[in-house]
Amino acid sequence: MPDHDTQLVADIYSGLLDIDAWPALMHRFAPLFGAQSASLFSTHSSVDPDALLQLHNIDPQMGLDFRAGWFQEDIYAHAALRHGLTKAGSVVLGSEVVPREVALKSRYYNEFTRHFDVDSLLGSVLFDGTEDDGLPFTNLCWHRAPGQPDFGLEEKARLTALLPHFQQALRLQHRLRTLMARQELAAHIDEMRGTAGLLLDARMRVVDANATGQALLAAPRSGLLRFAGDRLRSLGSRCAPTLDEAMRRCRAGIPVKLLIEITGQTLSLTTGTLVALPCDQQTLVGSFERERFLLMINMPQDDTGAVVAQAAQLFGYTQAEQRVVQGLLNGQTLEEIAQSNGTSFNTVRTQTRSVLAKTGVTRQVDLVRLLSRLV
Repeated sequence: MPDHDTQLVADIYSGLLDIDAWPALMHRFAPLFGAQSASLFSTHSSVDPDALLQLHNIDPQMGLDFRAGWFQEDIYAHAALRHGLTKAGSVVLGSEVVPREVALKSRYYNEFTRHFDVDSLLGSVLFDGTEDDGLPFTNLCWHRAPGQPDFGLEEKARLTALLPHFQQALRLQHRLRTLMARQELAAHIDEMRGTAGLLLDARMRVVDANATGQALLAAPRSGLLRFAGDRLRSLGSRCAPTLDEAMRRCRAGIPVKLLIEITGQTLSLTTGTLVALPCDQQTLVGSFERERFLLMINMPQDDTGAVVAQAAQLFGYTQAEQRVVQGLLNGQTLEEIAQSNGTSFNTVRTQTRSVLAKTGVTRQVDLVRLLSRLV
């Protein structure tokens, strides 16, 4: 990844703990898309219509008017729904779903968007309301003023590449807001059941923990936390990425998702997230004079592709073996996997045996049960 792209990704994550980060973040990224303004909103949500509304360089009255009723006449939203473009991860040019000449004749344009100096649109769906963590239908849109050229395929490709990072940053911020209604870490991480929260210093010493984390610290035989003296040195029997690598990434401003193997009487996996907390900045978990890291160990929801990729890093699956694991998680038989991968049944059977051996299980059903807990 080029250095400037790495910096852009780091910028997305650097403000995720900042209470008022999103307007500043949209201001930072607007020139990248050649946009005059931007909006982040979840006002289409039937569950929580007031869940989110952040604007950059837009009259706040536009958000109020949109929420008060104009959302019902949003020609772009209606067109995107008709074209099946409202799934999480969708990125569209306004002119792709509503022809320019149609938009210019619409009441929505002439009586609403133009009034607020908003003309062309580059839209994206961060969340479609189907995620288990309660995130409502959420859009991130970029706008250009009348008289400016329309957005093009270059801007669309740029937003498509960055969208997963916007999603992950907002997802993490949402989780932290859920975990911490006030600043005291220990008292509020337990608001999410099954999450162990550990506050670590720069030397990886535990300086605070929630009740679940305290129970974990008091159970040295769990095999999940491994210490050298008072310093946390590793997680589980294996971890992908390693704790040291996760720390390096966090110091670069990027939160890291962890896949952790725990070897006991039976093999089990769990997941976690490591986040660097900025110094001397008011965040959702307070303000710190020194470098601090928040380690959350839980069982988050994820897609099978991400689980397979992390399992491959942990267990050393080849690319071909990853395709076999993906097929098994999708409920395919070995014959169906062979057909979809364009290979022979015997080859797939050999690859499956290799996957089972690397993972430490003896049956396909055990492999699927093990990884499906993370999906």
